[in-house]
Amino acid sequence: MDWLEDRRLTYILACKLMQPLKKLMAAQQRWLEIGEGVSVAEVEYEGIYWSKPRRLVMVRQEIARRPKALGKELFDLPGYKFQAYVTTLELPAAEV
Repeated sequence: MDWLEDRRLTYILACKLMQPLKKLMAAQQRWLEIGEGVSVAEVEYEGIYWSKPRRLVMVRQEIARRPKALGKELFDLPGYKFQAYVTTLELPAAEV
């Protein structure tokens, strides 16, 4: 990410849902529903190996309403699949 930012390149990268991100998603209270069974949220987050905080867009899909949803199920949040992206895009979270 530093390399891309040093060159002023915009990016959107999928994040592996490691334990710190899972906890962050489980604690998230402000989800914006953008479609049937799809919600997004965004936070500023600094990964353990990151040089600084960055914009993180999280996606939550309700499995009952979207049985073919991609993402990872979290044991403490049954019924949903989750994805996370770090980005420098300035679009609203719903468009990311």
